[in-house]
Amino acid sequence: MPQPFIDLRPSRLDIDALLRGSSLDETIRRTVVDALDSRSLLFGGNVLSINGRLPTAAVDIALAEFDDQTRATVKSVLFQVGALA
Repeated sequence: MPQPFIDLRPSRLDIDALLRGSSLDETIRRTVVDALDSRSLLFGGNVLSINGRLPTAAVDIALAEFDDQTRATVKSVLFQVGALA
């Protein structure tokens, strides 16, 4: 019997709340959320992997304009909550 599909991507509010606990300031945090949302990577968007998570390559592309520390922080948070494939 096939497994039911579960979308494990965070919403805008979820990712914002998760990133509040990080070292990112509010302006960067909101810009990151906008970047992920503009690429349809958040809950309800049309980009996800077969297992309901965010494709790492798509996250890398969305965060390309940010510095290494910001990208690492965001990817770490997404990985910790099981949202990153």
